[in-house]
Amino acid sequence: METPKKFSVFFCLFFTMNQVISKSDLMDTFCIGSSGNFTRNTTYNTNLNTLLSTLSNQSSLANYYNLTTGLASDTVHGMFLCTGDINRTTCNACVKTATIEIAKNCTNHREAIIYYFDCMVRYSDKFFLSTLETKPSTILSSTDPIPKSFSKFGQRLSDKMGEVIVRSSLLSSSFTPYYLMDTTRFDDKYDLESIVQCSLLQYDSVTEIRRKR
Repeated sequence: METPKKFSVFFCLFFTMNQVISKSDLMDTFCIGSSGNFTRNTTYNTNLNTLLSTLSNQSSLANYYNLTTGLASDTVHGMFLCTGDINRTTCNACVKTATIEIAKNCTNHREAIIYYFDCMVRYSDKFFLSTLETKPSTILSSTDPIPKSFSKFGQRLSDKMGEVIVRSSLLSSSFTPYYLMDTTRFDDKYDLESIVQCSLLQYDSVTEIRRKR
């Protein structure tokens, strides 16, 4: 019997927004304090620098990559994910910027996550690639009016979440595996745009936040 496949899926559903944002915009940064801090010029610091450099280099070859460096308490786990609709050049530019900024903005933190419009980078002293996590999270608000039939929209939103998750999990042979964009008309006035992205490895957890340009 074939073993059922498992995917870590993260998604964002939203109305079309009129606000224009640059693709290079920094969306959010989380310098996580629960893991504590590290001291400069230590083995952990060296391993982190090696990891971030490797992620930056690998982003010219693929839209997703993860690795682990070091041993015992000096171990660092890290990954990057670029959105499925960009090319390698754009991915590399985004990850390169992200690895520089995460080191600068989260100085001495043993765990951090940074989001850009086109990519995200994460590192931690804890193994997170096979762990379902819903935090940290962020909320992006829109000035667009919400539908009058709000309860109806809530049900449509819930149905759409389930639908796009299933559809994206079947896209293993597509040009961009496990990546799906969907637009559904609601009340003949609003476009409900959904983006779902799974990492390319079945048990890796990644998060993506996207807004319409």
